[in-house]
Amino acid sequence: MSTEIAPPVPNGYRQYETLLFNLLIGLTIFSVSFRILVLAILFMLLSSIVVLIRFRAPMRSYLFVGYIMVFFTLWYVFGLGHFERGPGKFTNLVLLIVFSFILFFVLGYQEAQTRRKTWINFFCLCSIAYVLIVCIYSKLHGYPGYNLVYDVVNRSEENSPLYALQLVLFTIVWLNNNWQMRHLIMLTVLSLLCFVFSAVYLGSRAAFILLVLFFAFKTSSNPKRLLLICAVGVLIVTLALFAIDISRWMSLLDFGGFSERGIDSPRFSMLVYGFSNFLNYPFGGMQVQAEGYTGIWFHNMLLDLVRVSGTIVMFMWLLALVFIGWILIRYHSKTRYLIVFVILNIALMQDLAFDGFFNIMALEFYVMGHAIYLRNDRLNKRTRQNV
Repeated sequence: MSTEIAPPVPNGYRQYETLLFNLLIGLTIFSVSFRILVLAILFMLLSSIVVLIRFRAPMRSYLFVGYIMVFFTLWYVFGLGHFERGPGKFTNLVLLIVFSFILFFVLGYQEAQTRRKTWINFFCLCSIAYVLIVCIYSKLHGYPGYNLVYDVVNRSEENSPLYALQLVLFTIVWLNNNWQMRHLIMLTVLSLLCFVFSAVYLGSRAAFILLVLFFAFKTSSNPKRLLLICAVGVLIVTLALFAIDISRWMSLLDFGGFSERGIDSPRFSMLVYGFSNFLNYPFGGMQVQAEGYTGIWFHNMLLDLVRVSGTIVMFMWLLALVFIGWILIRYHSKTRYLIVFVILNIALMQDLAFDGFFNIMALEFYVMGHAIYLRNDRLNKRTRQNV
């Protein structure tokens, strides 16, 4: 009896294959970061197919992916008749989110497996660069920033909150991944840019609070780091004050979103209405009711799911978030992403999620992939110890 042994794959072929794979993923992340919709959909479709072919994981990982796919299916079926911009737009949105989930879940899983942060850091820097380009162009061409910017990449005038949210979230993820003394200059520069453009120019109170929360979480357990970051914080604030007109020193918070919003705002009243009535809409159809507000969104990840697809779908997503949060809390000593997960979901509870920038949701999917690998790794090690 004879057996045939397959000839070894030449190293040159493997290098060529790796180069093509990296080029495809790089172009995909670039197009997603800059929200170039047509390219993003095309490249995410191709990338999703490629990463799925290469993906190897225990069955429990596929069970989680299957659960999320059931969620997407119900989100689509129940929401098809309720999505305000029509079935066609909703179909495109769902496909975009599904491709995003597949790609970034697998990237999160594989980068946790290889203990690398290459693609997530590249994703963060591209997304930060995109918002800075929009802000600088808008500033130079007379746009106020708060409530109105010009997206020079996609050639359209846009509202500002999601740009501020993108800038602060991707800055936080990059800072979290590179929290080392040797990156102190870059940490300081990115923190300063994030504060100046998200909180000052775009007037985002939420972005300012999220940035403060990140530094508070990151430094709370280490007094030396706290002193260091306080010193950096003083430097950032001082430089920011010089970047603003000196006449505004004594009224620093009197700009953008810091001046006219509060508990009496339409945003607050719509949240009260939504959380008081969401159980009445198991299959979607809840509409925003708030005096002085004419939009269609609740600006809350959970309530906007109820708006489109109902309470059942909302609870499915909430269960997935609780599961991922439980993993990150249980194995918090093995991961840096608990802080990111908490801040990311705080942000999405007060702004658009599935209806917003799809690259922000990609962060959520990346963290999910990271958490699922973390749990698999811990369970595998425990099994080997018991054998």
